[in-house]
Amino acid sequence: MANHPRPLKIFQDETHGTSYTTHRYCYDSESAPGSLYDKEQDFIFENFGETDKSKKSRNLQPLAERISKISSPIFSYFLDGSRRVYKLDDIQYAKRIYPILLGQIGASCCQRDKDGNLSNLRTDNRLILAVPTTANPDGGGKSAFFDAIRNKINNESTLTRLNLELHSIITYQNVKDEDYADLAIADLHEEMLDMEKGFVNWLVKKQKLLTPDSMLMKDGSLEYKKISRGTYKDISHLKSNYKCVVGVSKKFNPEKSYDSKGRSNAVEIAKLPLYHRTPAFKFRSNVAGGSGGAVHFVAWYVRIRRIEDTISPFDGVVKVERLLVDENAVENGLPTDEIDTISANIIWERHPTCYGSDPRWANHLYPIHLTERCLKSRRLSDHVIMNLL
Repeated sequence: MANHPRPLKIFQDETHGTSYTTHRYCYDSESAPGSLYDKEQDFIFENFGETDKSKKSRNLQPLAERISKISSPIFSYFLDGSRRVYKLDDIQYAKRIYPILLGQIGASCCQRDKDGNLSNLRTDNRLILAVPTTANPDGGGKSAFFDAIRNKINNESTLTRLNLELHSIITYQNVKDEDYADLAIADLHEEMLDMEKGFVNWLVKKQKLLTPDSMLMKDGSLEYKKISRGTYKDISHLKSNYKCVVGVSKKFNPEKSYDSKGRSNAVEIAKLPLYHRTPAFKFRSNVAGGSGGAVHFVAWYVRIRRIEDTISPFDGVVKVERLLVDENAVENGLPTDEIDTISANIIWERHPTCYGSDPRWANHLYPIHLTERCLKSRRLSDHVIMNLL
């Protein structure tokens, strides 16, 4: 068998860097850099995002019970993205030392049929190397230079043993006062978000699967900020794709929500009764707008678990988002009946669950939980990553 060099050895030789063969580890077991991605926008409960202008919470239990008995669920597709990031080495260029990171980036979409059976519709996993722009001796992150190195790695390195390939090499910039690793992780995170948007585009444009009676539930926020890389950089041009998509966040910052007088809504969210939702309010995103114009959202909160069964007052509450895709919705919001139906279906999706087996169990929606498991089951192990690269 041919003695294949490791991918990092090829990269080091091609870029004339000096390797320090530093300790390898997975960043996801460490504290994540919080300043560069997943920023949640402040929004004010002032502009109603639905036709009913009541400020009171709405009890959805009767509707949820009725839907569970006589209606099919409106959610047929479930989407989740993930990233797992590894520190592989430190390499010196000129008089600076830069971390080399690898991202295992993935997205998975599961489909539920008419009999309630859930199956994997599509799962993609990518290995992406994040390196400094200075690794190119000619300067900058020119794709042709790094594409040539990627091709050599895929043809000659240890990756060939397992029929694996490096999807791409991306570069992070030298930004003053920012940690290099944080910059690389933020760029890898953008690659994951681009994959998620690509999956939605595939479901809508290629497969033509999404309808009001067969919607997509996406794990996490829909408020994608405009990014500098990827195929789907600017969501302002993709608004029509999200007509039948709902974003559900298990984790959110309750202090990012305010009433019309600027006071935090955290207490109101914490005290939300079981199977109730808050009013829906619309806001213009500060980060998602682009050359296609402003992007507006409607957001609300739904309690799906009894507070007595949970640890914190916000366990058992999920944040729900819809992207407003036409001028009428931007002007008048969504019909209250539509928001009620979505919320009741979300309540319907909460069981079964594995109580206590996951710290997020109280906020789990079961099909999303299964989609996460599907995605993780197809991911390479940390042991393989550490020993192959």
